[in-house]
Amino acid sequence: MARVKWSSQARSDLDSIVDHIAHDSPARARMFHLNALNATQLLESHPQMGHPVPEADDTDVREIQFGRYRIIYWVFKDDIVVLTIHHGRRRLPKRKLIKRTG
Repeated sequence: MARVKWSSQARSDLDSIVDHIAHDSPARARMFHLNALNATQLLESHPQMGHPVPEADDTDVREIQFGRYRIIYWVFKDDIVVLTIHHGRRRLPKRKLIKRTG
């Protein structure tokens, strides 16, 4: 079974989104955070459930939709590395697709 790891970029993205939501509703922000973590845990048993990211040149870079957001991850050996969480209506910069392990 694969293990889910979060890149520093993905952790920063999640924190920023949660902080933004918390300005209006701290309870909703906590729920968003928990649901995002739960969504990525599904990847442990189903790493290929997402779709390839069109902006990436690698079919191992995949995404799942999470509300208005794209959770973009990389399937690498026995790991799932969450690369970024990005709003679906915004352009995805290539720098957010940098793949790192550890």
